[in-house]
Amino acid sequence: MRNPTIIRLFVMVTGGILLSHVANTQDIRFSQYQSAPLYVNPASAGAIANPLLRFQSRLQQFGPVAYRTGYASIALPVYLSSRDAPTGGVGLNFLQDVAGQSQEYRTTIAQLAAAYNIILDRYATHWISLGLQTGYRQTRVDFGQLNWPSQLRYNGFTGGSIPFENYQNQINRLGINTGFLWCYDPTRNPLSQATPMRLYAGLALSNINEPELGLVAQSDNTLQMGYTIQAGGEFLVSDRLSVSPDFLATWQNPFFTFQAGSYLTYHTQVSTPSNPVPSDFKLLAGTWYREEQSLVFLVGLGGRKWQTALSYDANLSSARRGVPNQYALELSVLYQWFPKNTPKTQSTPLF
Repeated sequence: MRNPTIIRLFVMVTGGILLSHVANTQDIRFSQYQSAPLYVNPASAGAIANPLLRFQSRLQQFGPVAYRTGYASIALPVYLSSRDAPTGGVGLNFLQDVAGQSQEYRTTIAQLAAAYNIILDRYATHWISLGLQTGYRQTRVDFGQLNWPSQLRYNGFTGGSIPFENYQNQINRLGINTGFLWCYDPTRNPLSQATPMRLYAGLALSNINEPELGLVAQSDNTLQMGYTIQAGGEFLVSDRLSVSPDFLATWQNPFFTFQAGSYLTYHTQVSTPSNPVPSDFKLLAGTWYREEQSLVFLVGLGGRKWQTALSYDANLSSARRGVPNQYALELSVLYQWFPKNTPKTQSTPLF
C-alpha cells in the first residue's frame, strides 16, 4: 500500500459505532456548564431576575478531526403576582454539534423550557424552581463522506459502492427533561444586614423518554436517561473580591462524569452588605478538575450587563500524552438587560 496512514483512527471509531448493534449514546457536555444553565437544568429558567441572552462555542480535539459545538439560549423571567420576585420563567435552547473531517456527523437540538417558582419566605430570598423541558433532536450522517472497507484498493480509498442500504442518514426524535433548583439570595431583601452571598443546589433528569438514536436497522442505540446534581454559591472575600465554588456530577449509564472547582471575581466597585452594587467592570479567573485527570482553566471579564469568558481543557493523564489534540477551547458570551418594569437585581452566580 502506498500510503500506510490512510486508514485513520476516526474512520475506525465511526465505523465501529455505526455498525454495532448495541451502543450507548452520551449527551454533549460543556466545560463552562455555568454558561449553559438551561441545557444543564430546565429549572434554571426560574432562577433569573432579568432577561438573559447567551452564546457559547466549543472546539474539541484540534486538527482536521475535531468536534465543533455551538450553543445559543434566551431566558425570560415571568412576573405575574409580584414585581419583587419572578413567578417563574421560560427559555429556549439551540445547539449544534459537528464532527468529522468533512463535518459528516451532525447533531441539532432545539429545546423549550418553562419553570415555576415556589417562594419560601416573605422577601423571596429562598425559593424552589420546578422546570420542565421538551425538545427536538436531529442526528444526521452524510455516509457519502465516509470511507468504507469495500472502497479500499492497493492505492488507497478509490471509491466504489457505499454499503449503507440498511442505514438511516437522519433521525428525528423528541426529548423530555425535568429538574428542580433551590436558590438562596439574601440580597433580594433590602433590609437584610447579612453578608451578601448566594447559594444554589439542584437535580435534573434528562431524556426521560430515552429516545432511540440507532442509525442501523434493528440496532439498539438508546440515549439513556441522565441524572445530574449541581451545587454552588458565591461568597465575598473582601469588598472587591468574591469566590464562587461549584460542583456538577452526571450519571448517564454507563458514563459518570463530574467537575468541581471555583472561580474568583474581582470587582472594580466596592459593595456593602445592605447595597451589593453590581460592578461596572469585573475580572474572572478560575480552575476546575474533571474526571480522568483533566483541568479546566478559565479567564474572563464583564460589566453590569455583559460577561465573556474563555476556557481551556488540559489533559494531564500520562496514558494520553502520546495522543495528539486531546484538548479543547470554549468561549462564552452573556448579555442581560433590565426592563423598566422589573427589578434591577443580580442573578445567582450560576445564572
